[in-house]
Amino acid sequence: MVISKILFIFAHLVAKPRVMWMYYRLLFEERKSMPELLIKQRIAIKRYLIFCKKEVPFFAPKIPKLTDALEVGALQTVINDIPLMTKDDISRCRAKLELPEAKVGAFKVGKTGGSTGDPLKYRVSKKCNDAAFAILYRGLGRGGYKLGDKLAVMAGGSLVTKRNGFKSKVVSFFMNTKKYSSYGVSDDLFQEYYQDLVSWKPKFIRGYASSLFEFAKFIEKNKYDLSFVSVFTTAEMLFEHQRAYIEKVFSAKVYNGYGLNDGGVTAFECKYGGGFHIDLERSFLEVVDESGRLIFDKVGRIVATSFLNKATPFVRYVTGDLGEITNRKCKCGSPYPLLISLAGRTTDVLRLNGRMVGSPVLTVLMGNIDVARYQFIQVEENKVLLVMEKNDAFDVVDEGFIRNSLFSNVGEFDLVFVYDEALFEVVDGGKHKVVINKTGLMQGARN
Repeated sequence: MVISKILFIFAHLVAKPRVMWMYYRLLFEERKSMPELLIKQRIAIKRYLIFCKKEVPFFAPKIPKLTDALEVGALQTVINDIPLMTKDDISRCRAKLELPEAKVGAFKVGKTGGSTGDPLKYRVSKKCNDAAFAILYRGLGRGGYKLGDKLAVMAGGSLVTKRNGFKSKVVSFFMNTKKYSSYGVSDDLFQEYYQDLVSWKPKFIRGYASSLFEFAKFIEKNKYDLSFVSVFTTAEMLFEHQRAYIEKVFSAKVYNGYGLNDGGVTAFECKYGGGFHIDLERSFLEVVDESGRLIFDKVGRIVATSFLNKATPFVRYVTGDLGEITNRKCKCGSPYPLLISLAGRTTDVLRLNGRMVGSPVLTVLMGNIDVARYQFIQVEENKVLLVMEKNDAFDVVDEGFIRNSLFSNVGEFDLVFVYDEALFEVVDGGKHKVVINKTGLMQGARN
């Protein structure tokens, strides 16, 4: 343990020295009060907005004039008047958004997944990227992780690199991680993963909820014994039946995380599970109503201001997610505010007969049905495919229950039941979504 921690820290001091400095500073921030943290964040936001107003042509007419004399307590009033920013704005106005490297410093290029169209490319400043690593390590610490602990990663796309060359192996050695791709997994591949995990004995595993859920089913089906100290889920919605099942199979508590690299937002659960502690050092997370005003204790759109990223500025960026924040304190005593619910992507909805049905509602409905997996795919304005993987206790009568439940709420439409697992669709590097809408009807719901 001591040697692995030394190697971990040494590697960062050589390759990313700022990450370690940021990490230990972040641990110190936990000792402050919420008002102290919020004031510090508001000062950083104000400086960022002044920079964007002065240097970024796209924001010059959108951000009200700010002065150093502006009280941080009055900043939210100014922020409320800044128009929301969308992916379309970035794609259309890139020349007015992105400044030369000489002005913004070193950066790396990232991209969002392509579930709502073409992937969005954006730039992340080196400082912002380093902060992401430091914040991740602190967030994993809420589940008991310490620097240098063995960590298995089961995912695809953003979490598991496509490269597996010498450099990748060296990085994995110093980071004390092993990566297991969720692309095209089968029982044979899961068997290989299981044998390797038994041999390597990691304390923690992190990955997509759907990937870990499927792996847990494989472990239980084969009556294997595999346990961890904690399980970390990320990158997609975690449903309560998945959480309970993963915890049962792996004999470990699940800690869910929420993050968007484009908007710089991160939030992590603690052991009390009362919500996600919102990190304040990299981005400003707001939940807003339809008029774009900040709201508490109500579900609204999550928007983000990534105030460490000058390479592609994100100011009040519409993330596409729905959530709810509160000022209530957590039992754990952390001063960081809580994101107490995630209601799914705003694109994860069916629009039928002028009504919208989101994935949380469908999850409750399907909780009454004995299926291993399901997916609603809206293919036409009035046609939905319900793809299901049946369990043994599934009864064809359940089709009538599903149909009646939906029709009584949204009116009749063409609902087709499909029992072909090959028709399940994955997006964003192998993630499973409860709802996929292919009709193009969602644009009005998002903006």
